[in-house]
Amino acid sequence: MKKILKKIFGNTFSGERFVNSYFANIFGLQILRYLFGKLMYKLKFIYLNKKKSQVDNKGYILIENFLPENEFYQILEETKYALNDQVYSKKYNDYGNGVEAKHIYLDDKIKSIFPKLYEIYTNEVIKNLFCQYELKTNINIVAKVEGLKFKNSGNDLSRDYHYDTYFNTFKAWYFLQDVNFDNGPLNYVDFSHKFSFQRAFEEWKSSIKYSSLKDKKNWKNYGSSAKSFSYYDKNSTKFSVKKNSFLFANTHALHRRGDSIPNMKRNTIHFYTRESPFKIFFN
Repeated sequence: MKKILKKIFGNTFSGERFVNSYFANIFGLQILRYLFGKLMYKLKFIYLNKKKSQVDNKGYILIENFLPENEFYQILEETKYALNDQVYSKKYNDYGNGVEAKHIYLDDKIKSIFPKLYEIYTNEVIKNLFCQYELKTNINIVAKVEGLKFKNSGNDLSRDYHYDTYFNTFKAWYFLQDVNFDNGPLNYVDFSHKFSFQRAFEEWKSSIKYSSLKDKKNWKNYGSSAKSFSYYDKNSTKFSVKKNSFLFANTHALHRRGDSIPNMKRNTIHFYTRESPFKIFFN
């Protein structure tokens, strides 16, 4: 049955950003997907009797001194070894040639080798936060150590303001060092995860652009235009944070990696989910 539905509807009822149909997008399919994602989330929010919080309002929450100091330093020590481990540490090229990146995915394979990293991967506070805002009890959280070395901020593909997708979706960063305005802080446009007619129009335009492109793999232009960059940059929160802080955010909003100085580094543990809005009433 799933295969038949897939054949008929393609990725219409999926969590993928866009449907690859120029004519369907011309007639507003992406707007319907956006509206449906908002509506389903709102209905389940009411159904679960949830109370509004800072994450629902501004779009994020920052927790300082997230772990006891001794646990933080144990994780920090393991991270140093992990990033230099040729078996587990892999180069990551999706940020472009402005950033050198290494990733180590956290899963059951690293349990005996990096036990403290495994502990934060299975941390109950983190799991509960994602469950609380995904409005589900059974979710798949992807976690990875991310080591970044900045080369040229202008060539960083994450530097432009962008949306991750058309529905509420969440990411988190556990910071292993202080982050300032020189090593790529998260820039986040408060409230931009909320419904707006402007966003619906932007979804429509982006879907048409996407479906008309031959090379879709490297298309990153899903968010604000170059003309509006300075406006959003003036009106964004720039997260200069202390080590051992945990930042949880709805990346359905406009956000970007901030500017950096060449040779600056930033190590974090990165968490994210991508749960389809069409399955929101299924746990």
